[in-house]
Amino acid sequence: MSSLLPKIPKLTKLPKLPSWAQVIQALRRHRKALLEAGVWLVIIAVVFFVPQTRLTANRLIYVLSNRKPPAWVSLPKGAKIDVDSTERYKRQELAEFNAKMTGVGRDVLTALGLKRPLVTVTLKPSLYGWPKVRQDLQAAGNTFVEFWGVSILTYQGQTYIMGIVGATSTPINMSDNVLRWQKDIEASAQKYHVEAALVAAVIETESGGDPDALSPVGAIGLMQLMPGTAASLGVNPYDPAQNIDGGTHYLEVQLQHFGSLEGALAAYNAGPGEVASGNWVKLPETLNYVQKVPMLQEKYERIWAQHAAADAQRAKAREQAMAKHN
Repeated sequence: MSSLLPKIPKLTKLPKLPSWAQVIQALRRHRKALLEAGVWLVIIAVVFFVPQTRLTANRLIYVLSNRKPPAWVSLPKGAKIDVDSTERYKRQELAEFNAKMTGVGRDVLTALGLKRPLVTVTLKPSLYGWPKVRQDLQAAGNTFVEFWGVSILTYQGQTYIMGIVGATSTPINMSDNVLRWQKDIEASAQKYHVEAALVAAVIETESGGDPDALSPVGAIGLMQLMPGTAASLGVNPYDPAQNIDGGTHYLEVQLQHFGSLEGALAAYNAGPGEVASGNWVKLPETLNYVQKVPMLQEKYERIWAQHAAADAQRAKAREQAMAKHN
């Protein structure tokens, strides 16, 4: 009769749990990352979620744009905060921060196995799982610092971007659809050794500087990245800064692969396969693209050169004024 009973499997040995010493050792190894993440979570919670301290986005932007500079920042006599420009800048930075935090949430779900990546691709270890969570959280934190600390000021007819520690830089034209992304364009251009003027020309051609641009085939953002391309590059295409980074990186890859600007632009527009096969010369859109972008590049090269010359003149004038004062 016992042979008719189901055979009860033997209990397998449970995995050994880590000791408290091992847990503490692991926490110590990652204490810097945990502390950094904890600080940002507390700041974000206090500003956006705790009822007693929460501010609406509009109210927060108003408060930050109308505050006086910190005590450690001394402004030149006659310099004034441009409240309207500061508000526009902070709205842009807050939109970038929200996009980056959305990406962080998606990264966490992916790392936990609760959400699939955008596409099935092989990514570098640093661009997937928890390393990507940390990378994107740090990027979101940097954007939040800029949102919180940066102000726009005017001095002697010029516009300056003032950081939280008082350092200033001169933007080219913050009201221009493309040049308002100057900071991100220059950062990506320097990172991938691509001319900033070329990146700006591609942005103007692809999206006209609209970070929310979406093509009928699904290309996203300023540099019109396809979801699969963005995923393979490890960027969030809905975040303008990451979109520019990914687009510049992809452009640099095509420049290296095809060895010419014409080939790289044709690959960016029609795809590397069309260039490899030579079929791109039969595509009117691509033929127009490889002619239009270099012309726009020349325009932006002139703009950047004029800006650099004006910056040099202002620096010389400041040095002469300081020499007279001393």
